[in-house]
Amino acid sequence: MRAHLVTSCFGLTALLVGCGSDFDPKSLLNKYRILAIEADPAELVFDPQNPTAEASTTLTLVDFDPASVGLDPDVEPPKYRWSYCTISMGSAGEFACLDPLEDHPLGGTGPSVVFDLGLELPVILADLNEFAATAGVDPSSLAEPRCGLSSLPVQIRLEVDHASVGTVTTVKTLNLRLPPQGETAEAPKVNQNPKITGFTVAGKDACTADTLADGCFVAAPVGSPTLDLKVEIADGGAESYEVSSVDSAGDCVTETKTETLFYSWYTSVGEVKFGVTNAETLENQLKLPKSFPEDRTGPTMPVRVFVVVRDGRGGVDTREAAFQLTETPESASPSP
Repeated sequence: MRAHLVTSCFGLTALLVGCGSDFDPKSLLNKYRILAIEADPAELVFDPQNPTAEASTTLTLVDFDPASVGLDPDVEPPKYRWSYCTISMGSAGEFACLDPLEDHPLGGTGPSVVFDLGLELPVILADLNEFAATAGVDPSSLAEPRCGLSSLPVQIRLEVDHASVGTVTTVKTLNLRLPPQGETAEAPKVNQNPKITGFTVAGKDACTADTLADGCFVAAPVGSPTLDLKVEIADGGAESYEVSSVDSAGDCVTETKTETLFYSWYTSVGEVKFGVTNAETLENQLKLPKSFPEDRTGPTMPVRVFVVVRDGRGGVDTREAAFQLTETPESASPSP
């Protein structure tokens, strides 16, 4: 059984492994894969002096299970283990907790879990105190806003056991936004998830696995022309945000930047023209195979296509297209 580490692009560098053979594009889904973890909302406000009951976010896994396209149908469903680390060593330390801290279980054994800051606040504060005692620093300084530090990044860890690949681990940074200091300070501006508002295949709305007969694109014949894919994003998806740093004179300077949205594309059949696009390229193409695989039986073959948008600061959204690859052109048409 092999163990894979997959980091989600939420302020981290993308490292997707276990994607098939060395000759397969990373956009091809031919085994169990973790595509993203969505957090809704994308960030929380971390204010130990004023915790609120609403300070929680739902973390949801977006993955590809071969069973969804009829492969490995007898394999047991995945098993999930969620946890979090208050201070992580990052990629240089294989995403382990910074000594002497440890991962804390989040509970939940399904593909989603709730991170409740009100419940976890005592644990996080205890971690900060323990680390401060080891490092010989003032605990309050670890969660005090200062130039260049506007959030406390908590690392979410998810381990998935799947019989086809073993254990796959992914981590996601959840930013806990620190409140500005002073009585007149405004509430911190938290990051919002970009929102995909449309996904089309060959000019038709994409079906999901649950809506294959709801007026959307449902089928395409083997060897058919390349299918056009297009994604639409809500206005304001790329937000403006401020970044502070200390200049050469020792002064704190603030710069306003705008997020850059990137789109990752995946398919279980055929090949997408672009594995990754940006906000200037919201269109892609899917080239379908000219014949069914030799081990495929039956007149149809299910296809799954995914697009994942990330803003580079922890915001993410995903959409799926599900349709059937068919033997004859006569059987391939949008549903009425």
